[in-house]
Amino acid sequence: MAAILSSSAKILKFYRYTIYTSVSTNILVLLILLLLLCGDVESNPGPVPKCGTCFKPVAKSHHSIECDTCQQWVHIKCGKVTLKEYKQLLNQSHFDWSCPQCLQVPASSTETSTDDINHECPAADLKIMSINCNSLVGSEKRCQLMQLIDEHQPDIICGCETKLDNTIYDQEVFPTDTYEIYRKDNKKGEGGVFVAIRSSIASSHQPALNTDCEIIWVSIKMLNDRKPLYIGSFYRSPTANHDQYQILEELNRSL
Repeated sequence: MAAILSSSAKILKFYRYTIYTSVSTNILVLLILLLLLCGDVESNPGPVPKCGTCFKPVAKSHHSIECDTCQQWVHIKCGKVTLKEYKQLLNQSHFDWSCPQCLQVPASSTETSTDDINHECPAADLKIMSINCNSLVGSEKRCQLMQLIDEHQPDIICGCETKLDNTIYDQEVFPTDTYEIYRKDNKKGEGGVFVAIRSSIASSHQPALNTDCEIIWVSIKMLNDRKPLYIGSFYRSPTANHDQYQILEELNRSL
């Protein structure tokens, strides 16, 4: 059953908790008043969803519908739904709806899991985040990474110096429910690079472009049959024992 996001259906929920704190009562009251005055208190706000077609944020004030096939929220304009049709759907308790991209999936693909359905990527409004992690082995650094992702909502993440190895699974470190993870690990405690692509974007690993250095390449399928976009993540350790010029030569060969 499809779902609808409407500004008229906004509900604020407040919960009463017993709070044990060393903060003075005056400061606690002030903090509670600030929360109430912000006018948008949610028990679990979570990240802002992005439209499965234009990849722009879907705010509460936007008219949008959730696709039953790929579970992506889509603006009614992007989903080719008129305002009149949208209001008619609001009055229905149950209905099924699929976005234009999913309607283009061939009939032979109907048995494919919804997790395998990827959309082509528009050239505009593509948000890329590049970070030096300086180790993702510890839980503190992993939490910092998750906070960055929640705050900035990037479509693509390029990271280096993860210091991971093959004993650590993707789901232990990354939000694998929303991103496809491509890694090239060094031995634990040294180097390591990765590229994370939002799952709604069609992407594929390009191992043929790898050379004898810490680099990984991923291609993204662009809209309107444009040439694919190649995203790479590279790391050169400043304390590497072997020839630094050789590393740069391997990078140049990969490019």
